[in-house]
Amino acid sequence: MTGFKADAVKEQITQENVITLLNKLGSDTYTTDNYGNLIFKTVCHNGNSHKLYYYKDSKIFTCYTNCGCFDIFELVVKTMGCSFVESLSYVAKMFGVQCLQSSEPERESDGMKSDWELFEKYKFLSEKKEEAVPEVKIYDSGVLNYFTDGLHESWVKDGITHESAKKFGIKYDTSNNRIIIPHKSIDGELIGIRVRNLEERAVESGVKYMPLTLQGDLYNHSLGANLYGIHENLSAIKRHSKIVLFESEKSVLQCESFYPNNNFAVATCGGSITNAQKSLILSLKIREVFIAFDKEYQSAFSPESDAYADRIIKLAKKFSLYVNTYVLWDTEGILSYKDSPSDKGVEVLERLMKNKFPIG
Repeated sequence: MTGFKADAVKEQITQENVITLLNKLGSDTYTTDNYGNLIFKTVCHNGNSHKLYYYKDSKIFTCYTNCGCFDIFELVVKTMGCSFVESLSYVAKMFGVQCLQSSEPERESDGMKSDWELFEKYKFLSEKKEEAVPEVKIYDSGVLNYFTDGLHESWVKDGITHESAKKFGIKYDTSNNRIIIPHKSIDGELIGIRVRNLEERAVESGVKYMPLTLQGDLYNHSLGANLYGIHENLSAIKRHSKIVLFESEKSVLQCESFYPNNNFAVATCGGSITNAQKSLILSLKIREVFIAFDKEYQSAFSPESDAYADRIIKLAKKFSLYVNTYVLWDTEGILSYKDSPSDKGVEVLERLMKNKFPIG
C-alpha cells in the first residue's frame, strides 16, 4: 500500500526548499546566524518578529517567542490549519520529493493497518510536541563578566538611568556594539541572555533582538515561559498587588527609572501572552493586571486600531475572569506608531494609566 513517510520526506528537504516554503507562508525576508541557520518571521503564530529559527542539522524549527520546537510539517499545520497528512502531502508535492512506498500488494487487512499507522503518527507527534517544551536551563552568571558595565548612550536617551541598568544587570558588548540583557527566573537564576543589536545592518535585517551566542554557546531560553523583570520587581508587584505587562525589556527599565525600587512592570518579550505567563502572573495572587503593549495602529477609531483592539482584548480576557484587568490605549495620539506606553516619558505613561480601559 502506498504511504508517505515523514522522515524520508524531511530528509530530502533542502534549505532552499525551506526558504521557498517560508516565503509562501508569509516570511518574505530571512537572515542567518553565525552558524548558517536560517531565521524567519514568526509565521507560526502570525507574528512579525524574526525569531523563528531553522536549525539545518536537526531540521527543526524553534520559535523563540512562544511556540517552542516543531518540524516543517507541524509548521504547515500551524499556519495553514490543515491536518498532518495534508501538510505532509503539501510539502512533498511542492518540492517534488520522493516518498517511500511499500513493496507489498494492498490487502484488505492493510486498511486497518494503515489506520493504526496513522494514529501512531499522531501519537508520535503528540509525544514530540510534549518533549519539545524546553526545560529551564540555568547558566553560570560568570559569563556576564565578558562584557562591560555601563549603559549605552542610546538607552540613556530613551530615559533609562544607570541605576536601573545596574539593578537589572545590563551590560555592553563593545566588540560587537550590542546591549547585553540577562533574563532571570522568578527565583533569580540566570536562565537566558538576550542581545539588543545596535548595528544598522543587523536591525534592518530584522534581528534587533536575539539570543546571545558566545564562544559557540547559545544562551537561549523560552521567552514564553518566563516574564522579564519578574525577579527584580517581585517585591513591588506583591506590595502593590498589581502588575503591568509590556512587550519589551526596555519598557521595564524605563519604568524602573521612573519609579526606582517601586516598579511593578514586567515584559512578555513579544506581542502575545502565553498560558505559562498567565499562570505565573495569577500565582502571585495580585488584584490588578494592566496590559501596556506597543501602539500597533496609526490612529484611533480606525479599522486598523479596531482589529488590534480585538487582539488585545482577547489577551486581556485571559485575566478578566480572575482579577481586575485594564488596557492602556492611546486615543489622543500622544504616542507614535510602534511606541511603547513608556517611550514618551513618565507623564504620558501616567496619563495613559489614568485613562485606562477596564475589560469586563
